[in-house]
Amino acid sequence: MPLLERGFFCLRHGDLNSSPPSGKGGLIQCQVCREENYGLNLWWPAKRRDKKAFAAKEPFPDRSSDLPSATRNRGGSLRATLRSDARADFRALLGTDLASMRAISEIPAAVCHHFGETLTSLSPMTFPSSPRTLAVDSVDFDEPLVARKAPRPGTLEHEPTRVISGVTATMLVVASMIGTGIFTTTGFLLQDIGSSLAVLLSWVFGGVIALFGALSYAELVAAMPRNGGEYLLLSRIYHPAVGFVAGWVSLVVGFSAPIAASALAFAVYFSTLVPGIDQQAAAIVLILLLSMVHAARVTFGTGLQNVFTVAKILVVVAFVVGGLFLGDTTHITEGSAGTFDSMLSPGFATGLIFVSFAYSGWNGAAYIAGEVKDPSRSLPKALALGTGIVTLLYLGLNVVFLSSAPASSLSGVIDVGNIAAVSLFGTAAAKLFSAVISLLLVSSVSAMIMAGPRVYQALGEDYKCFSFLTTRTKHSGPIYAVALQAFAAIIMLISASFDSLLIYIGFTLSVSAGLTVFGLFVMRRREPNLERPYRCWGYPLTPILFIALSCWMVIFSISAAPIAALAGLATIASGGVLYLIAKPSAVVRR
Repeated sequence: MPLLERGFFCLRHGDLNSSPPSGKGGLIQCQVCREENYGLNLWWPAKRRDKKAFAAKEPFPDRSSDLPSATRNRGGSLRATLRSDARADFRALLGTDLASMRAISEIPAAVCHHFGETLTSLSPMTFPSSPRTLAVDSVDFDEPLVARKAPRPGTLEHEPTRVISGVTATMLVVASMIGTGIFTTTGFLLQDIGSSLAVLLSWVFGGVIALFGALSYAELVAAMPRNGGEYLLLSRIYHPAVGFVAGWVSLVVGFSAPIAASALAFAVYFSTLVPGIDQQAAAIVLILLLSMVHAARVTFGTGLQNVFTVAKILVVVAFVVGGLFLGDTTHITEGSAGTFDSMLSPGFATGLIFVSFAYSGWNGAAYIAGEVKDPSRSLPKALALGTGIVTLLYLGLNVVFLSSAPASSLSGVIDVGNIAAVSLFGTAAAKLFSAVISLLLVSSVSAMIMAGPRVYQALGEDYKCFSFLTTRTKHSGPIYAVALQAFAAIIMLISASFDSLLIYIGFTLSVSAGLTVFGLFVMRRREPNLERPYRCWGYPLTPILFIALSCWMVIFSISAAPIAALAGLATIASGGVLYLIAKPSAVVRR
């Protein structure tokens, strides 16, 4: 057995990778946490005894205050740095003398953080920032190290600050969910299913599916609290190609299409207040105005979001309470004899696609995980609590909708909330309700515009062709990511009908979410020692039921709505083609 063997030591969690580093284009990637370039590509003792001692050591402490002044400032060299107190840490970590190392193939800038925060790696001439394997002979250990400047906002190294509270994260989940779907899809459900009681049960099914998904996501997001949602999770769980496709799906389907649908629903309700208004133009103006708000400043956007969400909850509760007293529940029980048969029909499965769209947003907090304070505690609570609140509100709203008028009056209409309000409270009150729903839909559009750019920013950090998406304003607003999202949403709004948008969104997101939840099993098996501040309640039954129900919806929707399903599959395939064209970013990620 050789005395030394080559591998990768990850500084993030102090673990060894006995297999060679991997990654497209020579990327150095930890095989455990899948973080790139946050460690050393080196030779270490091959003996198992030495490996155990090596792995038991703690990662480098930050010794910047202990380094010689010449090293902290200009004039120090890598050799001088290794001769400082940090060298003792390195030698202890290795478990052997520094001279026994055969090579240090790469020491990226992230490593220098552990030698001193003011230091950077060698100059690009002899030590490029590109994360490719570098021959040891080309490293000049005596070349001066230069002072490191703080990263500018808008550069790839700029990390978003954690300014979003757990309350705001919960509000984001609630606001993302309560929107277009609940105020527009009940009419389509009645058209496809026929039975009011079966429609109500479909909302129960949808709530259970969303809650199981939220509980499953909570474990993954708490263990990996970074911005990016499915893009980050699927890249880590499966392969960067899968994550890239998920990021592409989020851009096209996860946010842009729902923003377009919500903005169009806003225009439909708003047109009852201002007859003759151009609905498409009103929807476009709404998208542009809210995009400018969220592109300018993060803290202002979060404050606005909280106000919208509180107003939304209060209005929904008031409507439910009033409707329960004035509604006629016999409308729900009419035709209930065929409820069981309706639940086994393809129409019920297709209806669940509409319901899944209405519940979409239960994973909203996952997209801003990198900016949430105390993510290990806040994120699981936000996902589970937000989903639970919305499920109860949805059930109450649908009881009111279905008891307000006969099913024939509601079947196939978009503005079912307005019809219910007219039937229950009269025309004058219905206008007020339409105004309130319009405000609630503004909140939904705002929530999605806020969450989406965090996915695109993570994509830009990893792929050079999308690097412009990482640019932020001086107040941390992701300006270019918001602009791209707004452009895509407007294109969707102009080119697609409302009901086709709903099926397209529901089908494609069910595929993405199901694959992510399946990753919970993959991570439990592959990385049993990964720190998990929260573990999924009801595991393994909870994720199994979510995956099974998602597969059932997807299979039936392919037969019931093949064009929308094919459009979703085409979107996924186009993301795969785009991945083959995209090139990984040449920036050291922390």
